[in-house]
Amino acid sequence: MTGKRRADKPGKEAPDLLGVRRPPTLLQPTQPEVVIQPQLTRREERRLRKRQQRRKLGFAGGIGVGALAIAGIVTLVLGVQHVVTHDSKAKRTQTTILLQLRADSGIADGSVLLAADPSTEQGLELLIPGRLITDVCGYGTQNFGSVLALPNGAADSRNALSAVLGGVTIDGSWVISEPTLATLINQVGGVNVDVDTDVIETVPGGERRIVVAAGAGQHLDGEQALEYATYHPSREGAAGVLARLQAVLDATIQALPKTSNEVAALLRALPKGAQSSIGATKLATMLTQIAKYDQTQAGVFPTDLPVVTLDAGGALASYRPDTSPSGIKQLVTGHLANSLPEDANNQHATVYLLNGTGRPGQVPKACPLLAAKGFTYVGSGNAPTFSNARSEVEIFHDSDADQGRTLAKALGLPATAVRRSVYNQSVAKFIVILGSDFKG
Repeated sequence: MTGKRRADKPGKEAPDLLGVRRPPTLLQPTQPEVVIQPQLTRREERRLRKRQQRRKLGFAGGIGVGALAIAGIVTLVLGVQHVVTHDSKAKRTQTTILLQLRADSGIADGSVLLAADPSTEQGLELLIPGRLITDVCGYGTQNFGSVLALPNGAADSRNALSAVLGGVTIDGSWVISEPTLATLINQVGGVNVDVDTDVIETVPGGERRIVVAAGAGQHLDGEQALEYATYHPSREGAAGVLARLQAVLDATIQALPKTSNEVAALLRALPKGAQSSIGATKLATMLTQIAKYDQTQAGVFPTDLPVVTLDAGGALASYRPDTSPSGIKQLVTGHLANSLPEDANNQHATVYLLNGTGRPGQVPKACPLLAAKGFTYVGSGNAPTFSNARSEVEIFHDSDADQGRTLAKALGLPATAVRRSVYNQSVAKFIVILGSDFKG
């Protein structure tokens, strides 16, 4: 994929949010024509149901108002509050995996969280906009699609999405390159897809030609399916792009062999770089479950991540998570509650990290140490100076001293690193300056 038909650039940095700048009446016939609709096949019924389901939630929270940019910053700093009711005593039966389609540039050209729960025989296809604004430990604000290109991009993508979803457990990743997806589709004999728009390519000399024609039930080979799944018409919002990706994903899952052993063999034959972090056997089981549940009336729920559109003043929109009661919280309650950790309802102490040496990699090394001890990372930056030989854990209330010492221990720092600050702030409960003594 050369990306020559893409008007937007998913790999660009997210914009600086603080710098943002009645239809006609139709005459009704006196004698309405009676139209007898032909009976739908099971495949057609499933396609219609998929389209209707996506409309139920989709981008319902998206409204293009620049004033909401400040709310986006608040969301990034404070995180999504864990207010979802969850039975911590129930055994987890749901499996989740983040599927990401990697472009030649290394960024994700499409991201889908797949979930399958054999106890309820239900699944989820949650599509994530590439320009969703997220905060990545050690790298600051990033477009979600760009996170995959970071040194530990797959893990960072999972962590960023988990934070957006209020701590939902994501079991692993399946990162597949664009050419490999085309190969997989060819190996299953192509896919049948309802193509909603002509896919147009501009060739040398400026001539435009159709490489995939619009039409219902089009049979596409791997290259055609890839062209359609990654087609980004100029100025089109994320919903249209995600709908095409989901159509190809659905068709591919349905075209896979019917037994998990056969699917696992097919997955193992893919290039090493396309292997899932959860292994071919577990991934194959999950994919066959989703294919099976999709044959039932409401077995697989396809939807876009609930977001609010931010008017960044340019051709490309960016998005922030929709934290309203009808947004992500409702989605998690209805479809991902079985993947919330046991302490999902607990309020975790928040930590803001400052690099006090100027050495790259300080903050990314600290984040997993925080998470392992129940602390929540809410952002990072540089300390006023880079000459800090000793790290400091700053507390702002005397009552937080014991927890501050616990935090210091989690980072491998002595209890003497805890300092009582004389300043007031509302960014986080603790602020940590990582000095030369922090080894990670």
